[in-house]
Parts: sequence; C-alpha cells; structure tokens
Amino acid sequence: AELADKSTAKDALNYVVEYMNAHTDFKLLVCGTTACWGGKDYCMNLSNDRATAVCQLLINDFGIDKSRVQAVGVGYSFDDFYTYDQTPDGELDDDIAPVNRSVKLVDLDSDTAARILSMK
Repeated sequence: AELADKSTAKDALNYVVEYMNAHTDFKLLVCGTTACWGGKDYCMNLSNDRATAVCQLLINDFGIDKSRVQAVGVGYSFDDFYTYDQTPDGELDDDIAPVNRSVKLVDLDSDTAARILSMK
C-alpha cells in the first residue's frame, strides 16, 4: 500500500492534477484493487490502503482539496477492474496478478463510481 517510488507516482498523476486544476468542480474516486490472493477482508483492506496512499499524495503533495477525492478499496470484487489471475490448479498466476495490484481513477459523478460505491 506504500508508493514504491513517490517521484514516479507524482509524474504519473501530473495529468490528473492538471485536469483537476482546470476543472475545479471535478471530483475523483480513487479505487484500489488487488490480486485474488490473501482472503477477501485482507484484499479489501489492502486495496483501500492503496487508494488512500494515492489520495494522500494528491492532497499533500499537489494541494488538491480533500473534499474532491475519495478513496475506496474494491479488492478483486469489481469485475470491470479485475483480470482473472489464478492458474488452473488454483495458484496465483504471477504473470497476471500484477495487473490487479493497482489503483484506478474514476469520475466520482459517473455511473461507474455509483456502481462501485453501491457495493459498500
């Protein structure tokens, strides 16, 4: 849940910050995701921590008002963000799993955000 390279994370978020600065009414839902490994509760907590880390970067390092970002962990439970990452024998597929260890950015006013938040 910690940023492996804060500088790279900041570089990756520059376009988001530019957009948010240009569109001051835009709000962002930051969705943490995980691979399908470690139990549902563990994955939900880890994915929430991932989303929170990105929100904190936006707030603390870029000055985005905290009222404009919301963190949510979806683990591996939101099919739109999940790529099946198990081998036929039920083990974690280490080639696919990294795709699921991520954070997705969603317009808070979108239908996708509404579907995610309704899962909670």
